[in-house]
Amino acid sequence: ALSLLDDRDLGPSYRVLWLGAAEVLPLEGWPVIEHGLHVGTSVRGHPDIRHQWAGASTDAQNQLVDAVDIGLSGNTVRMGRLLAPFGVKYLAVVEQSTPSFSDGIQRPVGARVREALNSQLDLRPLAADPSVMVLLNESWMASRAQFAEPVRLVGLDEPGELVVTDLTPGIPVLTDRKSSTEQHGFVGTGEVLVAEAFDPQWQLLVGERIVAPEMSFGWAMRFDSPLEGPAALWHIRPDWVADRVVVQIILWAVIARIAVSERRKPTQIGRPT
Repeated sequence: ALSLLDDRDLGPSYRVLWLGAAEVLPLEGWPVIEHGLHVGTSVRGHPDIRHQWAGASTDAQNQLVDAVDIGLSGNTVRMGRLLAPFGVKYLAVVEQSTPSFSDGIQRPVGARVREALNSQLDLRPLAADPSVMVLLNESWMASRAQFAEPVRLVGLDEPGELVVTDLTPGIPVLTDRKSSTEQHGFVGTGEVLVAEAFDPQWQLLVGERIVAPEMSFGWAMRFDSPLEGPAALWHIRPDWVADRVVVQIILWAVIARIAVSERRKPTQIGRPT
């Protein structure tokens, strides 16, 4: 069932949303308190070691949790549209820590959660297994997208406005993924939406023009491309981050040297009387 989630780094960028009890999720997530579940996301498929830490709470994470809570509470049948700005293409509802043919911790989701998911008009079941259920978000928008026709983005940080807005016409751009902090590709004139938490250290280079980000959806970014052509999106690491890394390396080297010195000290043996 989970093989459907991984595109081997081909095609537009997207996210997988993992939902279930904390004990069975393959990554660290954030609590959806009312439902006793946790939610987390991974990029382009299965999570890796980087997803074992949830990190500090951000506006983006809070809005993602709110979107999931609204959907599971039965307050909308367009949960997919609430998840679209995050680039969520697949939902994996995990109910066991191991595949169904082996023993593992079982944490089934409640009947209310299952009923809420089944009632969503834009979440289509793709695969089901006693351990995990995979849903396709038919309202999905690529994590880097642009629209042929202008869309009204003002007010889309409100759930009520978002559920009545169709973002599926978004055209995937910047599909050549060099790393998590650098993507290349062709963009047109107009707004480029990027489903990453707003950070002024992100920049879009189009031709010889460098474009800074603006806030979108109340947490993400948009770049107003002045022309069409080859483009590059990348994140500039602040100098203070590099300085901290150097300091950490030095400290670890000092600690390792002290540890080795302590191990080499001869053990004193008492003289016989």
